[in-house]
Amino acid sequence: MKKFFSARTTAMILAAAILAAQASMSFAAVSSEGAVDVKKQVEDAISFPLKMQKSTGMGLVLGGPIEVTPKDDYYEVKLPSVSYSMEGIRADFGTLVMNVTPSGDEYKTTLAIPETVNVYDAAKAPLAIIKVGGQQFNGIWLPKYRSFTKIDAEYKDISIQSPKAGEKVAINVGSVKSTLELTPDGNDIWSGPANFELTNLHMTAGDKGEVDFAIDSMKGSATYSKLNMQTRKEMEEKTEQALAGITKDQKPDPVQMQAMLNSIISSLQNYLDGMGSSFKMSGIHMKIHPGGEKGPEGKPEKPIDVNLSSVSWEFKMNGMQQEKGSVSFQFGMDGLNVSNMDAGTASIVPTASNVEVHLDNLPIQELSKGLSGLFATVVNSAVASQGVTDTAQKTALQSQIQAQVGAAMLSIPAQLATAGSKLSIVNTYAKAPDVGSTLDGSFTANAASPVMAQGSVTLLITGLDELILKLQTMGQGANPDPKLLGWAQGLGMLQMMGQLGKAPDGRTQRTYKLEVAADGKVMLNGADFSNAMQGMGGMGAPQVGQPGPEGGAPKAPEDLEQEKTP
Repeated sequence: MKKFFSARTTAMILAAAILAAQASMSFAAVSSEGAVDVKKQVEDAISFPLKMQKSTGMGLVLGGPIEVTPKDDYYEVKLPSVSYSMEGIRADFGTLVMNVTPSGDEYKTTLAIPETVNVYDAAKAPLAIIKVGGQQFNGIWLPKYRSFTKIDAEYKDISIQSPKAGEKVAINVGSVKSTLELTPDGNDIWSGPANFELTNLHMTAGDKGEVDFAIDSMKGSATYSKLNMQTRKEMEEKTEQALAGITKDQKPDPVQMQAMLNSIISSLQNYLDGMGSSFKMSGIHMKIHPGGEKGPEGKPEKPIDVNLSSVSWEFKMNGMQQEKGSVSFQFGMDGLNVSNMDAGTASIVPTASNVEVHLDNLPIQELSKGLSGLFATVVNSAVASQGVTDTAQKTALQSQIQAQVGAAMLSIPAQLATAGSKLSIVNTYAKAPDVGSTLDGSFTANAASPVMAQGSVTLLITGLDELILKLQTMGQGANPDPKLLGWAQGLGMLQMMGQLGKAPDGRTQRTYKLEVAADGKVMLNGADFSNAMQGMGGMGAPQVGQPGPEGGAPKAPEDLEQEKTP
């Protein structure tokens, strides 16, 4: 089944809508002369996606000339036979209509797309039909930057139907909302939030509806800090210049590619100082029907239900225009429930988890220079290798490239160490019905260290001993399960390396503190890591699930309360 309908078609709708709405005017008074100027500016505004399509095969296509008609106090702009192509897929929108109203240096814009959009595959066969029940798009466009500073859009009752046999998909969306609110924050500098919200998504896939998927809501937000709108425009113009004269079947010129990359990297350094984005999906439900397939016992397989309360992630960048910056990332999920799992599997599958990583004191300017130099090295070497047919000479050039790239990569630890760069792991955990874990720690860059860093990280596992005993008991029960015994044995190896303690809830807790010294020495719970590895071979005190001294029943957690593992 093609992974096209949910993300790709939404991207096509939004991309074509935004690109088509990029129009501006020079005259406050509505007139026929003003209409001529409006047409020129609309043509300029959409020149980038038009050239992208010619050079890459992905972008906007117009089926005729733009029409601009003066009305009472606005201009009506029509873009005829609009289509948007991407990776062989083409969406035909028909005629897009905009109303634009001059208001000082700003231009108020509304946009309407046809209620039905037809999508075709690379062979021009019908792939999907998109229908929009209700819509509204309002924006404020600044011709100076060739960009919107404000957007308030909503599309309701969206349906996507695929008629293709064997790949039938039906998607319904209650509503999609998008807003942008940028305000001046200096000379050519703008800051502000952007938000996205989708509600009541429902999808069925397969000729017999084998997959049923639903999401109650999806919310995304982004915050831009000191976005240089003039630089954004220049980056678009530089890319447009580089694409001029290049067709989608033409082999790229390495020299031209290098010039374009250097120009874009230079602009990126002044693009924005920081941004943050977050995304959350809530109320995720999926049912998978086996479609008549039978299990090992000859009985029909039961449907599988997967439910998730939420999935979220967040990304932040700060100080991108400063000497030092920071980056952070978070990903988490909560409320996972999967039907038809056996008791052993259900006891260890996390129902909630989270990962949060911070990178601080990053030498942004130095890393940018190094990246630009690395691009130059690779491209220049590619230019030098063109036309070389001698095998030995080719091998020598490849070795030269590898050496230069390696040298560039080796310079990064020294840059990080000089800046005092630090990696921190916080608020990281996994929770399952019978076992849970937390992870936290930090490492700082150290160019003198054999491992390029020093620091420590601590892993706490709660309920591991009880879990091993449970798996062994279940595996040796009335219906023996070798799989559960294998899991218990594998977890036993991990158990032996941990330091025994007790969690606040009374369960056993194993501690794994890994320390990396400046000289590269690695310690686990205060002991040399190599010694700890030897302990995995059977050294140390008896563990939960291991036979007692007399070869009797496995030891229970309470029998190990005072025992410590090296």
